[in-house]
Amino acid sequence: MYINQEELMKYINLLLKVSESGFDCSQEMSDALNALHSMMKPPTDKEEVYVFEEGLDKANRTLEMFENILAGKIKSKTRGLYSRTLSTGSANIYILFNVDDIEPSFFRGKRATYIINNTNDKNLDTLIPLKG
Repeated sequence: MYINQEELMKYINLLLKVSESGFDCSQEMSDALNALHSMMKPPTDKEEVYVFEEGLDKANRTLEMFENILAGKIKSKTRGLYSRTLSTGSANIYILFNVDDIEPSFFRGKRATYIINNTNDKNLDTLIPLKG
């Protein structure tokens, strides 16, 4: 269900009036204020980790390693033609392999917090600029 800030403010005002009448609305008020706060705070940037691997086997081993490290924290996992992606609440981890076959447009607009290059191609580090 979608609630915008205006509707939430009306709900908070209603809760104030109801609580003035003697009803205990503290839990509902707390929930509404938390929801309002989450709407108003600026979104936080996730960490963007790019791992370059030589091939599919190494990429799958790296994926398995990150899955073990982040056990219980993974919110989504995707498998692409040349990539594996893990997402947590605070980070996205992109494991890329066969990079020569990836369209250059894939890298456009991307920014990395960390780049791990497990290949012999040192030019891969320049494909994605670091966040600065």
